Amino acid sequence: SPVAREEEWRMLQDYYRGPYFFQAHVFQQLNPVYIELDHVFRQTNMDFVEILNQVRNNALTPQSFAVLNSRVKSLGVKELRSLEGAITLSTHNSKVDAINEREMDALPGKVYHYSATIKDTFPESMSPMDETLTLKLGARVMFTKNDSSQEKRYYNGKLGIVSHLTEKTITVTCEGEEPIDVHREIWENIRYTSEAGSEVVQPEVIGTFSHYPLRLAWTITIHKAQGLTFDRVVIDAADAF
Repeated sequence: SPVAREEEWRMLQDYYRGPYFFQAHVFQQLNPVYIELDHVFRQTNMDFVEILNQVRNNALTPQSFAVLNSRVKSLGVKELRSLEGAITLSTHNSKVDAINEREMDALPGKVYHYSATIKDTFPESMSPMDETLTLKLGARVMFTKNDSSQEKRYYNGKLGIVSHLTEKTITVTCEGEEPIDVHREIWENIRYTSEAGSEVVQPEVIGTFSHYPLRLAWTITIHKAQGLTFDRVVIDAADAF
């Protein structure tokens, strides 16, 4: 379901039956052409595509179950570190934080801390990342926002290695690419208002959060990985809920 913040829905519920896009008034006036997308672009292994569809439909066959189980391995820390370029997807923030901290501690060199700049109203519950970013040279990181500059050098979910650090600059190198000098990005807290009797909704920026769009990425939560594409993954679903 769409995520509608309580204060926003209080204003919108007088005009709409629900928060779904097809409940917009303009959509009710359309006679849309329905198109079914039936080509999978993210996977080329059709056997795997079939297994994914079986899982999605809750119709996993014994044969597919056996294929999935053939991928289950018990990996120690050394074995995980040997899987170059692989990212671990785990179930809980506490597990993710513990693994990332362990890998950071294993790196030599100086620790750098970078703080967010928060202006006006930007509640902690909306924060797109931790207020303090801690890095070392060699840290594995993931970008958490699309590049807002014209260069478009990075996107949300892009993985890389920290290759240069100063107190005020961060450089990340991604496989097969030129190093990226990372700049701060801005997230906005927008409030929507409408005057009585008006059908016009006005956006108003009431606060901003500025930070380097990076997070440690030896491992991330399965939740954070939704919508992202990775070449090599280790899935730690032992405590799946």
